[in-house]
Amino acid sequence: MARRLAPDPAALYDLTEETVAQLDRMGTKSAANLIAGIEASKERPLSRVLNGLGIRHVGGHTAELLAEHYGSIDRLMDAAIEDLQTIYEIGETVAASAHDFFANPENRRLIERLREHGLTMREEKSEALGGARPFDGKTFVVTGTLQKYSRDAIHDRIKALGGRASSSVSASTDYLVAGEKAGSKLTKAQQLGVAVLTEDEFERMAGLRP
Repeated sequence: MARRLAPDPAALYDLTEETVAQLDRMGTKSAANLIAGIEASKERPLSRVLNGLGIRHVGGHTAELLAEHYGSIDRLMDAAIEDLQTIYEIGETVAASAHDFFANPENRRLIERLREHGLTMREEKSEALGGARPFDGKTFVVTGTLQKYSRDAIHDRIKALGGRASSSVSASTDYLVAGEKAGSKLTKAQQLGVAVLTEDEFERMAGLRP
């Protein structure tokens, strides 16, 4: 039933409270809350829109990389495969998948329908705090269970200070922020000689504590 009501992402924004209330176990209040949530999603940045499009090989982290690099849906849609591959962590497979998605006329029509519904199709590039970029050119990986911060919060701090947040450890990784039960990523970092930081050490390094 839900699939018939919204066969694609743009169709979500055509829904009304009356239509949604027809769903099984969906009362009037729940329908109103759902429609309010859909309306609020129009303000989400480009990275969240990309993540919701179902582009093969493009998850949350990759969507952030693409949105941060291009800044707008129009620049991304016109990007060549070779240009996509110049982005840090974007390889041939992901570049080809993103390029093919936006080259598809049906997908381009979907983007235009989302635009007509008023969705945000831009990403504000993160600015370094106070103009300082102490992490400029540095790549961090965060792993394990953290006690004080969510992983997203640490990623945001890394980017705000000019660094890159990666999901995998490699020879190009500069620092691994390791929480409890860090597992295989910690082992690999140690094998590669990557500097390992505790959560407290990262706090001090990022200016979050004296």
